Amino acid sequence: MALAGFISLDRKQPDAGMERRITQMYYSGNGTAQNYAAAAQWFSMSAAKGDPYSQFQLARMMQKGEGIAANKRQTQMIYASALDGFQKILQEKPDADLLYKVGMMYEARLGTKRDLSTAKQYYTEAAAEGNIHAQLRLNQIQAFHNQVTVSAVMGLFNAFAYSLGDSIKDSTTHKYRHDRKLIQKQKALKEVHGHQYDEQEEMI
Repeated sequence: MALAGFISLDRKQPDAGMERRITQMYYSGNGTAQNYAAAAQWFSMSAAKGDPYSQFQLARMMQKGEGIAANKRQTQMIYASALDGFQKILQEKPDADLLYKVGMMYEARLGTKRDLSTAKQYYTEAAAEGNIHAQLRLNQIQAFHNQVTVSAVMGLFNAFAYSLGDSIKDSTTHKYRHDRKLIQKQKALKEVHGHQYDEQEEMI
């Protein structure tokens, strides 16, 4: 059995990569029954050795409460450690999938504050390296911003039009009241001086 052999090898010579492989088998149920608790245990062993991939997966399991108690604060700490490890790897050698993963972490606030500008930089680099998911995400972000911009412009236009409509209405009403008062005064003066009031003047 492959899993038993991997476990035996790791016990003789502990290795983070081997432990991650064992973990993935438990997590996915590949070659053994799916067991989240066992996966979390092996991920913890690999993560403790500084493997950022295991740290990331362990944080995801902790975030979801899969095989390990959910803990938001601890989750963010583990994500932060994974992010630091990923960035060190990228300094040595660019990797399209890893660039995309780091971009996702910045966008989704995994181990860091949300920084969409930095996320887009990583997505752009990942897309340039051939990661189609990164390009798709860039397109989605751009489409969202375009929609927000159009909505904002239309909102301002509608607000302006509504305000302008109120101003015209108020102005018209005010003017109408003002003209009526003026006509009444003119009518009174004409009557005093013996002039007959002309109905047509009220309509001007």
